[in-house]
Amino acid sequence: MTELPHIIDNTVYYDCLTAPIEVNGLYRPHTTGKFYRLPDELLNDMSINLGARERAKRSAGGRVRFATDAACVTVEASLQAINSRSKHFSIGGKAGIDIYVAERGTNNMLYRQCFFPALTNINPDDGLAEGEIKETYYFNIHDTHAEHEVMLHLPNFAELNFLRIGLPEGAQLYAPRPYAHPKPILAYGSSISQGCAASRPGNVWLQHISRWLDIDTINLGFSGSDKGEAAIAHFIGQQDISLFVMGYEANAGSNAHLKATHRPFYKIVRAAQPDLPILIASMPRFPRVVNHHNPNKTDRIQSEIEVLATYNYGIARGDRNLYFLSGTTMYGTRDQDACIVDHAHPNDLGFMRIAEAMRPAILNALQRVY
Repeated sequence: MTELPHIIDNTVYYDCLTAPIEVNGLYRPHTTGKFYRLPDELLNDMSINLGARERAKRSAGGRVRFATDAACVTVEASLQAINSRSKHFSIGGKAGIDIYVAERGTNNMLYRQCFFPALTNINPDDGLAEGEIKETYYFNIHDTHAEHEVMLHLPNFAELNFLRIGLPEGAQLYAPRPYAHPKPILAYGSSISQGCAASRPGNVWLQHISRWLDIDTINLGFSGSDKGEAAIAHFIGQQDISLFVMGYEANAGSNAHLKATHRPFYKIVRAAQPDLPILIASMPRFPRVVNHHNPNKTDRIQSEIEVLATYNYGIARGDRNLYFLSGTTMYGTRDQDACIVDHAHPNDLGFMRIAEAMRPAILNALQRVY
């Protein structure tokens, strides 16, 4: 349930789920009161792996948007505590909220600041993730225009309980500028899709695409948990979207499971929406991937072949709204080792290059829509 605006120390606080503030990229937050990415029926669907059901409660891809004439904004947020001990992943990337500002009525969004909980709050002494974190952040707009568009990217790997926007008494609060393309791009995939290991949420490739193309987006990346379940495919097929980016591959667990689920996943979505553009993308990787022939691990060379086989299957059957992008091209042609933090996950440079590779492929796929 949303709350009425209230005043504390000459600051008026607004629940972000009340008009005219908008929350984009999540599953009906203004109706459910939650910052989840899947509906309750899927969160309770035992055919979907537990990892995806738990990670769907994390607000990856969510955006809070509004316009104001205020020179400063306060953000009050409550998060579920998380374990911050990661060797490859910053706290800003896990639990950060970053802020972009533009002149009102424009899409020239510029990054201003990223806020994240104090280490003492998000890292309990016993290392367990429990309890609740409450933080209040204050920032100046630093924009010379009289009125501003403000956008907050919500945490990629933390569960958000509530978020309030605080404006000085007397400041005006307006609805945000509508997206030029309000029908979203929906991306399904792995931890890379969810945002590991960007330094902050606004640097994830799908967020770059949203800002560059002025389009709404939905992030259904599930760290370690994209398994290609039919229930998720049926859900995607029911969404009113402009493009489906199918990045399912990384966490299939074996090539046998990938082969058994990848094509059926595509077929379910295609049957539900015969004219929907679908971009099949393989996992971002270096062009040369060592094949260790380890039967306990997914063979990344063979997995790319399986992903491509789904594309070839659709094309052979006359699907003219089907596209393919190889992950071997996504990190560019030089300094590819500078794009990752470990064996798999991109850093900010890696996410930028993924976005740059995705952009022309997405524009090509959308040419029949817009």
